[in-house]
Amino acid sequence: MNNVCIISSDKVFARMLEIELCGLSLNVRVINEKISIPALNIATEKADIVVYDCNYQNGDVEFVKSSSLPFVVFSSKTIEELPGNVKGCFERPFLITDFLECVKSVIASNETEDMQILLTPVSENVYKMELDPFLKQAKIGEKIIKFSPKEYSLLSLLCKNRGRTVSRKEVLDTVWGKDYDDSNNVDNVYINYLRKKLDAELGIKLIYTVRGKGYMLK
Repeated sequence: MNNVCIISSDKVFARMLEIELCGLSLNVRVINEKISIPALNIATEKADIVVYDCNYQNGDVEFVKSSSLPFVVFSSKTIEELPGNVKGCFERPFLITDFLECVKSVIASNETEDMQILLTPVSENVYKMELDPFLKQAKIGEKIIKFSPKEYSLLSLLCKNRGRTVSRKEVLDTVWGKDYDDSNNVDNVYINYLRKKLDAELGIKLIYTVRGKGYMLK
């Protein structure tokens, strides 16, 4: 699940954005209180995209310039020079649909770079798998394979860590949340769902269980 951080001193405005972004199945954090730029950088270090209301610092974009993360910014006036990491800029009033499409495109571009991977089974064929985070599907060659939101989140996590064992705890924390009861075997159930859709469909083995450690996509 992608992480979005909203920074705005306007609590009503921030809450409206939060509701809309949660509707896209994004993990949203809101910062309303005024904190320093170094503290903001620490608070947003796990974010995939930051939604920043420039009124938070009286129109100042110094925090935006200090970060390498992609930003979507809101401003009450036209900003002459925007840093390169600003992927969208909106002045109020604005269309919420335009804002959501902007956020979607930023996240999609982030994931497209990470999620075009080559699958090289023991055969003459080489497959390229492209993941679509919004349709929750994978394109492998000419095949389109659709997933449930949880299946897609799990596959995305494995793809981002391809070749590395992802622990069971990391799977549960990332896909189901840190408060999820880990006494059942829901992770193993969903690994099997992915195997049925990927391994069985392609006739190759992609997902491995590393005994006592976790799971790996090879």
